[in-house]
Amino acid sequence: MSSYNEHKVSTPGDEKVSADRGAGLRRRLSAGGVLVVGATLAAGLTTPAGAAAPVAKVPSWPSVVSLMPQFMQANATRSTSELSARIDRKLTKRIKKAALGSDVTMRVEDLSSGKKLWAKKGNQAQVPASTMKLATALAVLSVRKDSYTLKTTVRRAPGSRDITLIGGGDPLLSSGNLDELAKSTAQAVRAQGLPEKKLRLNYDASLFSWASLPSGWPSSYFSNYVARPSALSRDRRKVGDPAKDAAVYFRDRLYVHGLKKGDLRGKVYQNAPEAGASVVASYDGHDVGDALWRMLRYSDNSVAELMIRHVALARGEATTSTGSANAVQAQLRLLDVPVKKSVFIDGSGLSRNNRLTAKTLTGILRASFSPQKTHLSSPYRNWSLPIAGQSGTLSTRFKSSRTRCANGLVVAKTGTLTGVIALSGVAVGDDGRHRAFSVLVNNRPSGRSVTETRERVDQLATTLTGCK
Repeated sequence: MSSYNEHKVSTPGDEKVSADRGAGLRRRLSAGGVLVVGATLAAGLTTPAGAAAPVAKVPSWPSVVSLMPQFMQANATRSTSELSARIDRKLTKRIKKAALGSDVTMRVEDLSSGKKLWAKKGNQAQVPASTMKLATALAVLSVRKDSYTLKTTVRRAPGSRDITLIGGGDPLLSSGNLDELAKSTAQAVRAQGLPEKKLRLNYDASLFSWASLPSGWPSSYFSNYVARPSALSRDRRKVGDPAKDAAVYFRDRLYVHGLKKGDLRGKVYQNAPEAGASVVASYDGHDVGDALWRMLRYSDNSVAELMIRHVALARGEATTSTGSANAVQAQLRLLDVPVKKSVFIDGSGLSRNNRLTAKTLTGILRASFSPQKTHLSSPYRNWSLPIAGQSGTLSTRFKSSRTRCANGLVVAKTGTLTGVIALSGVAVGDDGRHRAFSVLVNNRPSGRSVTETRERVDQLATTLTGCK
């Protein structure tokens, strides 16, 4: 599998980060890599003696532990009843901090049992910002496993002068990947023999519908903050027509790799492949898992908007902006995620018209650990979600005296829009149990800084570990 180069990601809805890991590292980690997160963690998990078993209407899933990455497993040093009382007491106090304002909601569930452990207005619909990407990831994995490859192909009918570059909806396709594909294509075409007339390069991005602006998106988003979703694109470039841009670049690389200008027309054409055209070259170095790794860890909006179209495609529904967002919501319903009061506008969370409740988000987190659908938890096993104080959009957080003890004990998706701070994920407590949580701050107090509000949100997550 080819790795891909990361670059800085800047969006209006989330943190700016410098990425340092690619698909190759994602694979090595999932195969048994080691992360040092502190001496408090241990490989085993014990159930505290005498702890009461949670009571819930949903089945208990003891297999949650086995689906967690190794660093999120810890020996119990406190009873569940003791920690639960401590959490209840401290959350009740800490959620009243001024930096959180009055429009803050939160829900905490036991990840194994689904039992609600604590909540404040958990059924109130809020703007979720980039925590919406948790919904996108779950929906994608429910229709396409993480090993599903995203192929970009070149087809040609026998003896034809038409060659067609076909997009497969790969959001990670790079200029380097297209260069590899152009080299293979040039070699194959020359081996087949050049026609008397010049070859003609076509491009086909018809796998997905042309993307219009989702509700609530300013027109500047496609040019400044997110690449227009296209089945064919390169480097997530923010250009008017990503497919044509990729095709022109591909044509230029064909020239470099042996096709002369006398062999190939200079113009590129938007056409489907001819009947009977077969694959002469392909690039399949990225899969769904690679795409979700980048989307979740670095809150990549361009990846998210493309991946929701794969959900619609798999369901046989319209791959428009609206159709794709609706497909995600429909898929979550099939997974028994509570989506009442939810409004799905996009896959990234950029729209301020999106609405999710804390209950919906914790439901998404819990559905990811279904023992009957273990592939849904692959982002956790692959370390795709940011790790508190260690990676992705949480790499610079959980550093203060209030939160640093939770370093490595929380994995969560961040979310930021103007006036909105959100965090949804899983924390492992010092009772050895895992708790799903979601915090949604809307209408952040104008007199408080984003940094202060984030720290107070992180403190709520820290509370669930029992370390502070």
